[in-house]
Amino acid sequence: MKDFNKLFDEAFDKAWSKYEKKIQEKQRFNEMTPSEKLEWLKKKTKEVEEYFEKSWAVKELEKKEREKREKEEFEAWYRDYVRRMGNTF
Repeated sequence: MKDFNKLFDEAFDKAWSKYEKKIQEKQRFNEMTPSEKLEWLKKKTKEVEEYFEKSWAVKELEKKEREKREKEEFEAWYRDYVRRMGNTF
């Protein structure tokens, strides 16, 4: 039971700290001047674009690897099939 309480406390503290960071970030944003807000938004937009570009690149790489693996598996199956069929005739 102590382990559960310890894990729960750690998880709660982690979640609470994320919540506090969001509140602090919102407060800092509200205190910014319009030009600072514009710069902050440009920075966030760039970060989001970079994140999606990276995730897109990773998905494309995974897709290519999956297609290559599936092609190799099919070719191996086909070679085995042809070999077995050759033995039956």
